[in-house]
Amino acid sequence: MKELKFTDPAFTCEVVLRKQSKALYEAAQSQFGRLKDIANLGLIAYINETAIHTKHHHLVGLLRIFEKLLQQPKSLGLPKDFLWSFWVRLCFGQTGHAAFAYDAEKAVLLACHIDKEFHKKVRLFLNPVINKIQPCSKCLLDEDCKKISNDRGSELLDGMIKENAWRRLYLWVAALKLTQTREVFSILSQEANDMGKGSPSFSEQEAYKMLICPQCKWNKIIERLNRLDYVCRDLAYTGRLRVQFDIDNMVAYVNSDDYEDWNLLEQFDKYLIDTTYANNNVQAFSAIFQRALATLFMNDKVDLGQLFGIDPNKYYSDEGLKSIIVKHKLGRELFDDELRKGWTTWDISTLLDKDKTPYEIESSLRGTKKTYLSTPSNTKIICYKAIQPHRLYLGIRYNGSNDRPEAKGIVKIIRSILNRQYPLLDSEKLINILVEALCGAKIQHDLPKIIECLAPFSSKHLSEMKKVANIVIKKYSGDRANEPISIRLGYIDYPLPSSHVGFRANMMHAAIYAPEEMRKKMKIGLTAASKLLLHELFFGQPIYFSHILRMKSVENLMTMMQNDLIALIKQNKDVPSNLEYYTFLEALKYPSEKISFRLVLPNLILFKDDGNKENEYDVISIFLKSDKEVELWIWGVSSSQDISAKQREDHSKIQVFKNKMGSRWSGEIRVVTNYICCNNRELILDIDGRQEHRQL
Repeated sequence: MKELKFTDPAFTCEVVLRKQSKALYEAAQSQFGRLKDIANLGLIAYINETAIHTKHHHLVGLLRIFEKLLQQPKSLGLPKDFLWSFWVRLCFGQTGHAAFAYDAEKAVLLACHIDKEFHKKVRLFLNPVINKIQPCSKCLLDEDCKKISNDRGSELLDGMIKENAWRRLYLWVAALKLTQTREVFSILSQEANDMGKGSPSFSEQEAYKMLICPQCKWNKIIERLNRLDYVCRDLAYTGRLRVQFDIDNMVAYVNSDDYEDWNLLEQFDKYLIDTTYANNNVQAFSAIFQRALATLFMNDKVDLGQLFGIDPNKYYSDEGLKSIIVKHKLGRELFDDELRKGWTTWDISTLLDKDKTPYEIESSLRGTKKTYLSTPSNTKIICYKAIQPHRLYLGIRYNGSNDRPEAKGIVKIIRSILNRQYPLLDSEKLINILVEALCGAKIQHDLPKIIECLAPFSSKHLSEMKKVANIVIKKYSGDRANEPISIRLGYIDYPLPSSHVGFRANMMHAAIYAPEEMRKKMKIGLTAASKLLLHELFFGQPIYFSHILRMKSVENLMTMMQNDLIALIKQNKDVPSNLEYYTFLEALKYPSEKISFRLVLPNLILFKDDGNKENEYDVISIFLKSDKEVELWIWGVSSSQDISAKQREDHSKIQVFKNKMGSRWSGEIRVVTNYICCNNRELILDIDGRQEHRQL
């Protein structure tokens, strides 16, 4: 047979292989055939039932693209002197994928980071490739390639593992297979004889370099060609949309950054990352899968050779690997549709150390390495680093009151994230996550409004503001004290901040310490600086109010603002609003002992599943007492002299809240109702069953 034909359903076209292309496919047919048992999108195929296409479908698309490269004149496409080296990277490279593709490959590196013995096993597994990196005399892009030493392979392998470069692991495995697939190598070696004659040729050095060297300047070009197939294919199979590009022209101008369709293709890729490859559900599924599989690696329950199909007659398909994973607790829970649907995840924007692996970041947030792998199953809580830069995900699994995390576990992980990442994170989002996780409902609150309203009161107490501003600025500058670059704001030099929030804190501190004339030059008044200060305090409540006895200046500033509010209440000025602000500040202080976490929110609104408002509460506070017990205090506020009237008015909606929390947490969370009312002469405080009268 002179031709080998494939039908590509994604592009409704026929792919025809002839001569060397056909010979190479047949030589590697056992490895290529294995790809039919591996889903192109890994675990996504279990979430999106239309994503049934395989790595072999993707391979056929890449073969089609390479055939078009072969047809290009010398001035277009890729260099003819080692064009078959690109076939190795683009097409044969696909054989390096494990069952479940990238999800399993991430698990391999995770196990390497946790277990030194498994790390040695992986290194030994890939060791035959190490000596294949050699100086490359034919490289047209990078002069350094001509000077590469023979020991570079060892450095690259160690770097790939250390840097968690999971996108490159399958290429190392493909390089390993290339050393073992003699018939493929024999055909390619024959093409090397045509080098310099104008017809497509092969360079062994280039082929291995393209596979395992991340600094190879051809990587960008190869990724473009790879993307040209998988983006269009994945968009079609996942039901997003069907797009068609002028593939002939794009292949011809693969080296041109000015060709606009390459930019459009990249935008589609980013769209797929956010909606398909790396959305909340997919990343949670993958993070749990990685821990389950890493556990099996470390217990010798899964063989590396069979995972990657080194022997094409003895390998794990996706279904074969799944059958092993589901024999273990975390694996059973992972592939149980109902249990998996119980996971709710939230994303958190935060600056993360790019030099740390996901394992290092995640285990530090949990505070323990011993239980890292079993945490999702044992606690029903998972925190993991997202594929997207500077983003964490937090997930909880709630399948009813008998299959849920502990409330204190949720509070503690939120506290841990704040303690380790503050101030370089979106603390406003983290606050919402905590309340939504505990209440099981979307929420809304008025923290921004109360900051706006209390800023004029805070700005009256400049001396105390300065003390509090010093506390806040230390949170930002503490780990940047040795920063060699500084900026001057007002009359003070600050270490160069690592983010915009650090710059905002510096502006706040500088304005509070600057004389009025300098504040005018800075174009930030004292009230505006006060808003920035209160924003830090109120959105960082667990940092500044959980151990309030350690921050006397913060407590003093709250008390001073309360005294200002009492003065206005005494004058009968906007009593309902001012009394509510007073109550919010009071909730920041009580209870005052043994509180390791505190969060207070004004005007909390809970929403029903249909998006309609369920109820609104004047002030609520959530705290962790003695590091063991979670309590939720509901504060009612009334300017009526009759506290019992307010209690009767609120009884129904508070009972709804209590019932919700009781049902959701089986009594684990103690719910307390407090009231603050006033008459013409005094405030009446009913807090946790104790009454107190304060003279106006």
